[in-house]
Order: sequence, then structure tokens, then C-alpha cells
Amino acid sequence: MAMIYLSVAILGDIVATLALNEARGLTRLAPILICIAGYAVSVTFLSLTLQTIPIQLAYAVWSCSGIVLLATVRWVWFDQPLGWQGIVGITCIVGGIFMLKMSVDPQTL
Repeated sequence: MAMIYLSVAILGDIVATLALNEARGLTRLAPILICIAGYAVSVTFLSLTLQTIPIQLAYAVWSCSGIVLLATVRWVWFDQPLGWQGIVGITCIVGGIFMLKMSVDPQTL
């Protein structure tokens, strides 16, 4: 169940961040409200995740997954360039999360 909570927290973070971009300096009401709701959902479900998953792992997965998914969404849907440096960076982030997971729970892959 904790992974479902964490997934909802990540999705809320992504929706909120995309809405924040569309708020255009807090001048558009609908994106502002979506942003507030998204971050509220994100933090709520992250706190539920912390009942089961250690904070260092949950926070790393939450924040880094947001970075990786936002970069991917912006690249695919909004035609924002993602050069080789971005791909290497994303690979390093994913590798870092894997290494952290292994340090917290070495029995799992």
C-alpha cells in the first residue's frame, strides 16, 4: 500500500508543478488552485508513505521521480529539448535511487 501512496504523492507533485508553470507568475486562478490541490495531495500521501517506508528512501524516490518524470513529460509533450546531458543526469538520478534503496534494504533488488 505504501508504494501506491508514494505513487499518488509523485503524481500530485507532477500535476502541481505543471500547473505552477501554467500559473504565469500567479496571475491565472485555475492553475493556482490546481497547484495548491496537487501539492496538498502530494504532501498528504507522502506522509502516509512515511508510516511504512524510511524517510530517506521515500523522499529520494518522491523528489527524484518528480524530476525525472517532469523532464520526460516536458520532452515528450511540450517539445522541451533533452540532450545527452539530460539523459545522463536522469540515468544518474535513477542509479542513485537504486543505490539508496540497496543501502536501506540490501535484500531487495
